[in-house]
Parts: sequence; C-alpha cells; structure tokens
Amino acid sequence: MRRTALLGPLLALALALPGCTGMDDFLSNTFSPTNDPNKPIGDSLNMLRVQGIAASAEPVTPQAGDVWPRGVDRMPTLQDIEPDRSSSPR
Repeated sequence: MRRTALLGPLLALALALPGCTGMDDFLSNTFSPTNDPNKPIGDSLNMLRVQGIAASAEPVTPQAGDVWPRGVDRMPTLQDIEPDRSSSPR
C-alpha cells in the first residue's frame, strides 16, 4: 500500500514536468548536462574558473607617473561675470 501511495504522485510529477517542452527536450536537458543548450558560452577568466579549468591572471601593477586626470577648471561666479554685464549696453 505504501509503495503505490508514493508511486502515484511520483509518476504524476514525472509526467507533468515536461508538459510544455516535450519529453525529448526535457530528457536531453536533464540527463546530459554537457549538451545543455542553455549553458553559457565564453572563455573569460570567470568562465574558466567556474568550469574548474586552471586560469592564471596577471597581477595588477602600479603605473609610473601621474595617472590622475587634471581637475576641472574653476567656474566663474556671478561676482566675476557681473562687471562684464554692467558695462555692456542693453
């Protein structure tokens, strides 16, 4: 009795899972993870690490010289531009 009580819901679940994709797509994606069509493609450093392949990265080294950009020029204030406006005719 117990075996059939567990077998019924398990069978219903197995039949309901591939309902939208079809049994062939469901089984091929489930039982062969190497042929997964949804597997991400790439050869970046992170992808190699995730796949378990040994990946070496070059260490970050400091650059010589001044690497910071030049600051923004000083913007004129209203006090700076007011004399120019008062001398010009309207």
